[in-house]
Amino acid sequence: MIPIVPPTVEVLKDIVLGLIENIYSRYEVKEWIIGMQKEHSIIFPGCMSFGIKNRFAEFVMFALFCINEVGVGKFDSPGEQFIRDVDLEEYLACLNEEDCTERSGNIVRLRPHQIQPVKKVYNTLVGIDCGNGQLLKDIGVFLNRGYFLDLNDYREEALVEYCGSHFVLSYSHNRNNNDLYIEAFEGEKETVAKLLVELNILPNMIKWVNDLIDNEVCRLCRVDDNNNTFVMKTFSSYIEAEIERYSYQKKGHKQTYYLERYYT
Repeated sequence: MIPIVPPTVEVLKDIVLGLIENIYSRYEVKEWIIGMQKEHSIIFPGCMSFGIKNRFAEFVMFALFCINEVGVGKFDSPGEQFIRDVDLEEYLACLNEEDCTERSGNIVRLRPHQIQPVKKVYNTLVGIDCGNGQLLKDIGVFLNRGYFLDLNDYREEALVEYCGSHFVLSYSHNRNNNDLYIEAFEGEKETVAKLLVELNILPNMIKWVNDLIDNEVCRLCRVDDNNNTFVMKTFSSYIEAEIERYSYQKKGHKQTYYLERYYT
């Protein structure tokens, strides 16, 4: 039986290495993690924590709940969660690295228990094409490895605070998909646009906007030096239009840009 002791990064390294070297069986680790949950977990509204400062180590604790005895997933059971042998090697390597940052500019990484429980539901507001992966390198300081769902698909996500509002950054990738999703409460459209600009998201990177949330059309207008007004472009969503407006401001354009909004 694996000893039930307070969880630390070193303890996790020992468990993962023990699995790799067949010192511990998957069944023994499954029993160990259940015991750890009973003895050393902290329950918060809507979530649980083991109190480990290293965020990736905290993830590995939760990932071990998904371990099965064969190390593969069943394609006829998409909900089956598992840990493959190749995952163990990656976990060990990541546990030996410095943990990722909690802050980048005005964006702060949070744990679920750091926000007050709310009755509202997060909605996916916008989907973004990550392209060649550079975007993920830029914001990867926030993303935490998520649970494997099957052999082709997994997701990473982070709860962040920006300008007093809370958002979930969710990255889902498989053979056919490489997208980042921004989730937020209803009524956060203005702040979402600012967040996307902070993340250096360009208008052409947006794949879709939730029509149920953003059902208005916007004109991006410019006022020149002679006080003449021009309609530069019409957008089918406020979020896309606001990103375009911010992008002009960030480029240092001195003329005035504003949006004309109307509902469809």
